[in-house]
Amino acid sequence: MFCKGFFRYSTTRDWSIPHYEKMCEDNAKLIINYLEAYQVTGKEVFRDTAKGILSYVSPKLSDQKIGGFYGSQDADEVYYKLGLTERQNRTPPRIDGTLFTNWNAMMISAYLLASVVLEEQSYQKFALRTTNLLLEKAFSPNKGMDHYLIEGKSHLSGLLADQVHMTQCLIDSYQVTADRKFLDHAESLAEFMLNNLWDTTGGFYDKPKETRAFGALKLLDKPLDENSVAAEAFLRLHHLTGKQKYLETAKKTLEYFASDYQRYGIMAAVYGLAVELYLHPMQIHIVGSMKDAVTRRFLSESLRVYNPLKVVETLDPVLDRGRLENLGYPVADVPTAYVCFEGKCNSVEDPEEIAKTIR
Repeated sequence: MFCKGFFRYSTTRDWSIPHYEKMCEDNAKLIINYLEAYQVTGKEVFRDTAKGILSYVSPKLSDQKIGGFYGSQDADEVYYKLGLTERQNRTPPRIDGTLFTNWNAMMISAYLLASVVLEEQSYQKFALRTTNLLLEKAFSPNKGMDHYLIEGKSHLSGLLADQVHMTQCLIDSYQVTADRKFLDHAESLAEFMLNNLWDTTGGFYDKPKETRAFGALKLLDKPLDENSVAAEAFLRLHHLTGKQKYLETAKKTLEYFASDYQRYGIMAAVYGLAVELYLHPMQIHIVGSMKDAVTRRFLSESLRVYNPLKVVETLDPVLDRGRLENLGYPVADVPTAYVCFEGKCNSVEDPEEIAKTIR
């Protein structure tokens, strides 16, 4: 299991009867789970398991030349029960080469986290290549993100799941690079969601209204999971831009599900985290040029430490002067980080000390 990726699920608690299909979505989430477990505990078994999943995904479930993560590898019970030597003489299960936008976005976020926690820049490089591929092939301001790519052509636009997960991975891409284009595209998707999926009573529909739809295709739903991701994304956008409408959208979305979330049990965990981010956000602003090694060290140390409530932004003293003035931060001669939590901001001048402030 540690070096071959995870199967889709098991019908038994001890995983003695797994379903042998391997899904992009599941492995993306598990990479994040194991990396965060390693961040919290420092236990090498969690780090090594995450590395094992990555060592499966990179050669098997991705296109290393142009970018993109494949949808799945078929189930083949006989194949996976063979020994290593026997397996080398048998054709591996078929891989579905479809690039699903929401799953690719999840895996991009997983690879970006891996690049920080494991200190391996190749993961970041491939993640950003995939982000740019999706923006080039599957995005338009009027239609938002398309759902999937096959042979370089995109299909089925406007689904909520694609918009929210892509917004999250764009914010993640912005956090690790400070490249403004990723934040601009995240805001573009936010505007698309507000214009096409938002319900004024609160929350987002799963798809745009279709005047030509018939039967069950006319029905609209407000899924808790995607709305929770949307709320988190809009909260992060608020902290990165200062725009009040993003905060109000997140608040109204969370309020819409406040009387109903408990019936989802553990499946409402993402909702709970979004509520916690709304109530107790931590903002980390790093003031310095990305050309400066100290700035980059501040950034890597800020991202490496676990805190699900943090929003990290690197601001250039020259390029981001207007935002710095709005935030009220002075421009020092050396890179400086500001950690704001519960109404109090602390300045940190040594990258070695930033982790203690964030925890």
